[in-house]
Amino acid sequence: MRPLPSASGASDGSMGWSVRFVQMPFLRGTDGAVPISGSCLLQIDLTSVDSNNAGDGPGLPMRLTPDGGASAVVEVLVYSSSGTVTQSFVGTRSSTPEVTVGTSIDNRAITVAITH
Repeated sequence: MRPLPSASGASDGSMGWSVRFVQMPFLRGTDGAVPISGSCLLQIDLTSVDSNNAGDGPGLPMRLTPDGGASAVVEVLVYSSSGTVTQSFVGTRSSTPEVTVGTSIDNRAITVAITH
């Protein structure tokens, strides 16, 4: 696993973010591990973002799985907001992915690019 220093930021205090590799993914406020596939696990936390419609039902994440084996990502789980934090977990195909984080203050967006 390539070291990714815990990266975080905020744009004018309105939206904050944190991106980091984790050994065991835990959903905020719980002590149970998040069941996600992948060789390497990336956790993305967004603050001050409303995603109450993100899940596939109460307490269930929205699950995204890329088509085919060419993607660097095996699956992504996006959980609805808990308080002011929205969490996403990304399972990667490689144990040494390269992660690049970009932000756009104009669009209030964060972009996470993962390659292997």
